[in-house]
Amino acid sequence: MTKRHCQPPCLLALAALLAAACLPAAAKATPPKPPARPAPPAAPIIGDPALKPGPPRAPHALRELAGILGGDLEARTAAGLESTLAAYQGAGCSFVRVRIDWSRVQPQLGPYQWREADQVMNLALGKGLGVVAVLGCTPLWASRGDRRYEPRERQCMVARDPRYWRAFVTSAVRHFKNRVRYWQVWEQPVIQNFRGTRGDYLALVQGASEAARAEDASCRLMVPEHGGIDLAAVDAAQGKPEWGRYHILGLAPASRQASELVRPLATLDQLLAEGPGKELWISEWQVPRTGAELAEAAKSLTVARALGVSRAIMRLVPTPAGEAEGDPQAVLAPVAAACGSAYQGFFQAGGAAAYAFGQGEQMRVVAWREGEAAAPLHLCAAPVQGAAILCPAGTIVTVSKGGEAASLTVGEEPAAVEIGPEPMVLAVPAALECFQQEGQPRRPAPVMDERWAKAEAVSAGMQDTQWVEQGLYNERLRGRPGGKMRLAWSGWRWALMTNISDVDADDNAWYYFDVDDSFLYFDRGRTRVEVTVEVQGSFNPGTLGFNIFYDSTTGYRFSPWHAVGMAPDWYQFATVLEDVNFANRAGYDFRVSATGSRDNMFLGSVVVRKLPPEGAPTATPAEGAPTATPAEGTPAPPPAEQAPTPPPG
Repeated sequence: MTKRHCQPPCLLALAALLAAACLPAAAKATPPKPPARPAPPAAPIIGDPALKPGPPRAPHALRELAGILGGDLEARTAAGLESTLAAYQGAGCSFVRVRIDWSRVQPQLGPYQWREADQVMNLALGKGLGVVAVLGCTPLWASRGDRRYEPRERQCMVARDPRYWRAFVTSAVRHFKNRVRYWQVWEQPVIQNFRGTRGDYLALVQGASEAARAEDASCRLMVPEHGGIDLAAVDAAQGKPEWGRYHILGLAPASRQASELVRPLATLDQLLAEGPGKELWISEWQVPRTGAELAEAAKSLTVARALGVSRAIMRLVPTPAGEAEGDPQAVLAPVAAACGSAYQGFFQAGGAAAYAFGQGEQMRVVAWREGEAAAPLHLCAAPVQGAAILCPAGTIVTVSKGGEAASLTVGEEPAAVEIGPEPMVLAVPAALECFQQEGQPRRPAPVMDERWAKAEAVSAGMQDTQWVEQGLYNERLRGRPGGKMRLAWSGWRWALMTNISDVDADDNAWYYFDVDDSFLYFDRGRTRVEVTVEVQGSFNPGTLGFNIFYDSTTGYRFSPWHAVGMAPDWYQFATVLEDVNFANRAGYDFRVSATGSRDNMFLGSVVVRKLPPEGAPTATPAEGAPTATPAEGTPAPPPAEQAPTPPPG
């Protein structure tokens, strides 16, 4: 299958306020200077009734958010919101996120029109829900983009004059001052929501911060990150002026699995301890309504609270076709209520994990089984022999699961509540000593695999008919966009083949890889690595090549392009990366990208090897010994003596 040749693309890098280079300037992102227009007003329009303080339509107390779980309202109008608000309240949400769409509030240069926003706001507040308001979406008349851009693109650009933006923020904060204290600056700055450079985004946040604080000194500002819990961006931003312009950092984890939150959140907690603190929320969190996904969301909320996250805003999404719908009220609500109290510590034994919140009679323990085997969890008032705990005679342990409550009278003998894979909430006066260490709450820690922690290299590749992974993972990532590879027979061996299509949207040209975190994880670019890719030569001249798109200390970036020559043999291409970050920010560490090729690529193996620091002495190989680093396009070593198994027929 062939298609028109194109050069390897440079992706439009859009990242968070934090990333030192996550929003590089891009020619397409910065439109040409528009034709001259009337200068904007130096101050808000005189006589605009919207600039008067809004009436206290809801109790002032709702300005302060009561709970830890919020729901995301995508709708801009009040129509049809009753059922959505009811679903969020049933799931345990105590607040919602409402969008104040500038393009709807001020579609033309002139007075602000708050009617729609007021309706949505008052509907939520009238049901006792607090509100986080999002400011964004530039009107076409104010956008820096001219008519060569689509309307939606122009709304994602900053205003051509920052005074327009500041006037809108001032008006919004003043109008809703009695109803809203928490404000989010713009949507998550990904390509669907923001078109501009890092400097544009910094100016946007600075203008919002200064305008909002001038109008309401008690307001709290949240800025969402680009995504993936960007540790490098946080590391680069601390100590810079922009770090102090907002109060809350909104996180967008790449994974919905609770276990995959532990390492990035634990690392982020350490980073924040090194400098001025910052309140953390999960601001982008999609939760499908299936039973399994709701249970995983409850675990994720618990883990996030244990590792320093104050609040989470979720978006309930429809149940995928063919899957049974779960009950958020039964699964999420009791966990959200339990996690709303102060975190007291973590306890793990016998395959069960338990997280304690609150104290005394109000203490709640959220627990679940982490292995396949049955996991009894012993809870009591005094620890005995370390992890084994006894309960006092006659203690009533209340177990809340699936919306039903059951009581268990525990006698003098050691007793256990059997824990399943779904999270349970236990109301029990357990001893804090079980959950704490030296008087401080114990936190879950990342699991280290000693095999890869001490290894010099990790690899993945074909061994006869099997794809074998040794500390480098691709198979579980093959469902990602552009990464749907398949095994194919070529060059007298099995390989992993791309699927190059005539339609760019149908291309599957990306081999995703995740390096085991025990081997390398966020070491701030201190480790140089060499990535060796083994591929078969192309069938036509000038039709095949690849590069490596990898997580660096300044965001995802491309390595130089490797052109694969025309030959039936197998070749190795080595790329040295000096600035790797490898923190799974987008759910993977790097991808081998054949985008731009006109022929399919057949990949045999990939090896990631740690290199000594540049300039460090290296051992001299014995005379005649093969080099460890293959040169560009070096023929691959011959296969093992055992012949590979060809396909049937």
